[in-house]
Amino acid sequence: MKLILHKAAHFFSLFVVLCCPIHGQSIIIDNKFSGQDINKNVLIYIHNTDGLKIKQIAGAKADDFRRNLNAQDVSYGFHHQQGWCKFKIQNNSNRGKFILSIEQSRADTVQLFVLKTDNNIESMPLLGRHIPIEKRVVFDRNYVYPIQIPKDSSYTYYLYSSRKFGLHGCVLTLRAEMEYANHFAVASNQFGFIFGASIITALMGLVLFWFIRERIYLVYSLYCISTLLVGFSDAGYIHSYIHLPALQPAINIATCISFYLLVGLHIWFTIELLNIKAYKFKWFYYLGKYATWFFISSAFILLFPLPHELMWWLVYISYYVLFFMDAYIVIAIINGVIQKHPSVYFYMVGFFLTLILFTILVLANLNVLDEVNNNVEIFYFTPLVEVIVVVFGLVIRFSNSVREKFIFQKKLYETQQQIITLQEDERTRIARDLHDDVGNSLAALKTKFIYENRTDDTQKTQQIIDDLRDITHNIMPANFQDFTLDKMLETLIKRFQNHSKISFEFILAGKYLKLDSNRELAIYRIVNELISNILKHSSSENVTLQMVYQEESIVLCFEDDGQPFLLENQISMEHKIGVKSMLARLDFIQAKFNTTSDNNGNLLIIDVPYKIYE
Repeated sequence: MKLILHKAAHFFSLFVVLCCPIHGQSIIIDNKFSGQDINKNVLIYIHNTDGLKIKQIAGAKADDFRRNLNAQDVSYGFHHQQGWCKFKIQNNSNRGKFILSIEQSRADTVQLFVLKTDNNIESMPLLGRHIPIEKRVVFDRNYVYPIQIPKDSSYTYYLYSSRKFGLHGCVLTLRAEMEYANHFAVASNQFGFIFGASIITALMGLVLFWFIRERIYLVYSLYCISTLLVGFSDAGYIHSYIHLPALQPAINIATCISFYLLVGLHIWFTIELLNIKAYKFKWFYYLGKYATWFFISSAFILLFPLPHELMWWLVYISYYVLFFMDAYIVIAIINGVIQKHPSVYFYMVGFFLTLILFTILVLANLNVLDEVNNNVEIFYFTPLVEVIVVVFGLVIRFSNSVREKFIFQKKLYETQQQIITLQEDERTRIARDLHDDVGNSLAALKTKFIYENRTDDTQKTQQIIDDLRDITHNIMPANFQDFTLDKMLETLIKRFQNHSKISFEFILAGKYLKLDSNRELAIYRIVNELISNILKHSSSENVTLQMVYQEESIVLCFEDDGQPFLLENQISMEHKIGVKSMLARLDFIQAKFNTTSDNNGNLLIIDVPYKIYE
């Protein structure tokens, strides 16, 4: 297939040679000259350039060259790894120093030669992505040569370039020294702004992910980073500042790698943002899902040495994946509009701007369009505009998410209140039945044993009656209408004190503040459960409960001198019914708790906030 494409390109070149004049127009520099693209003034060598030297190119006939058809670049296509071209500059101005800039995005190496009026050929240094920026002729991300042409002189320049993978071509711009300096300063400031804005939006996504733990914000952050990588690799910053011999093949195709990553993450972000998984047509979701992993995997595969043919095709395909991404996202946006997705309109505005400008740029690279502004820095702003616009959509999504979560938690709280009310009503019914039915039956049985002078049976029956009284007191709802929480807890502790050998101490501090009765009841039940567990499972001799009314919360400190890690183990053993009930009540009152244990005993601290769901 690659051979067929190569032959087709060769026949097209021959057709162009037969149909187009071979005489190029000289570049005329006058006193008003500041800078211009000179691509349309270039003549391209049409024959096989493998192994050719500058002397052979300089000695070639006029028929061996064809006029370049593109105003925006000098294109050799996908199938010519090496290329030669020439152009003539006539200086009619009072200035003699100029700057020739060669866009680096489509050439791995370049070398410029000059033929002066004395027919001597001078070679300028070889420039390439493998050469650090500080070792180049001019400190610039592009390939830059200083040119000196005396007044009223005409020099012919020959340019050699090579590209191993991808679209091979050169974008040539000639500027006066001052114009070049101004352009360099402006471009540096532009990329500084792009870098800063991209980092801020990426960090914003990470911060949202950290607090909300929704995957979409992490994907958005990665998408912002990939956008930054595409811009900086295509602009030449990655090639200029990263020089690792082992990674040089991957660095040479950094734009292709980062573009695959961008396309994959862009589709993934669309899937998450517009909730495509919930669409009626599941094949559309799976198409995007598998395309995402194909593109991201391709990016990582290209980091490693691959067979030449496979590498060539992966790079070649990268020029066309944009059209698949555009089609997929357009369909997703249409579905989002139909379903009235809240974030789709912001996404649509940002995406269509990027779609239009990036599509123009790709079509220009493929020579489908011409006369596209060669100062492509403006195109690097378009994805940045998109990610910034999408931020507003994410903010709306975040706001809706917070509101929905608040409503859900409020309804959950109300449901928990209803459950607690039902539980207490059921406790009341059970306690009343035990007292009225079982209690009366035991009292009658005791009277019978007294009448029959059965002393032992009478004592055992009394003990059962006392135990039953304790049970009914424990399950009866606490009376928070007539007594404060601290008084109820103090009464509870005294009751346990009277029935055990453990020494209990209750300490109260702070100014009393009443909570709603359901929350006070939950605290009462939690303390009751903790004391019951100590009586059943601990070898404690002393237990202290401190209750402190603070400015924003009530703090309960529960301390014993029993077996180490007892309280911590009890809370972690969620399979126990009592512990499950206690954890549910802690969640209901939105309490935070912490336990510590050592050889001296255990400490449980419960922090109950006053304000919830206002």
